[in-house]
Amino acid sequence: TMPKPYASLYGLSKLAQIVSSYALHARYGEEVAFHCVNPGGVASDIWRGFAGWQQKLFSSVLISPKTAASTVVAACTAKEAAAPCRPRYWNGYLGADRSVLLEFWSPFPAREALVESQPSQDHQDPKLAEQLWEQSLAELRAAGVEVNV
Repeated sequence: TMPKPYASLYGLSKLAQIVSSYALHARYGEEVAFHCVNPGGVASDIWRGFAGWQQKLFSSVLISPKTAASTVVAACTAKEAAAPCRPRYWNGYLGADRSVLLEFWSPFPAREALVESQPSQDHQDPKLAEQLWEQSLAELRAAGVEVNV
């Protein structure tokens, strides 16, 4: 079973995203850079299933999709992101590098200012990265995809 913070599919997908960047870096990091970006809480369509008042609340405190995109674009084009370099985890909130509380919400979006955060130990686990890599290959092959690695 997964640790408690990853019980939801969304939390598990974020864990897999960061762990995958480490697995890909171990194999292809000399030629390609692998990074993850948490743009922050985004007032996007992901909240469509919530009550109208909750959607209004979220849209007033979360960042816009355009602001979130500016963080992602900055990470993709940053000089310090060019290969070869270690995987980085960038956050969309100023202060996220100083406090875990600011990793998920802050009144100060980072925008183009990249804030490097430290992923949890779970996210940096090489054994988990290898398990995810092998499971991903097995799933692709089971779906009939020819994978040559």
